[in-house]
Amino acid sequence: MEKISTSITKLSGCMVIIGMALVLITRLVRPVLETNQPVITIIFGILPNFGAAMALPFLFFQIAPLLFPIVHKWLPGLSFTIALVLSFAVLSVWEAAQFLLWVYPSDPYDILASGLGVLVAFAVNQIFDRVTAQHH
Repeated sequence: MEKISTSITKLSGCMVIIGMALVLITRLVRPVLETNQPVITIIFGILPNFGAAMALPFLFFQIAPLLFPIVHKWLPGLSFTIALVLSFAVLSVWEAAQFLLWVYPSDPYDILASGLGVLVAFAVNQIFDRVTAQHH
């Protein structure tokens, strides 16, 4: 069990680094991006949400015992599901706040990108669970 715990911690760390790298790269490239290609503009517009949505579930999962200790203790299998829902909710509220306050541009594609990022996180977690179950 200790080996699985260490492995999920390493996987979580990798996913957080990859997700936040997408956010950082986008934040660095987008201000100097000069293109007439709408596809490139859309990709660089949604990458921060996709990266954050891919990373946040793993971050929340690692701090699950602190965020929701009762659920983590009694229903540990739900911790990642709650982390997925919480991640999508946080990012959706952030988009709504941007839209309502006009602080940053808001785009419905950002919510779709967040949903896709959460689905990728879910898929990675499912693959990890199946691989570790086969080895134990």
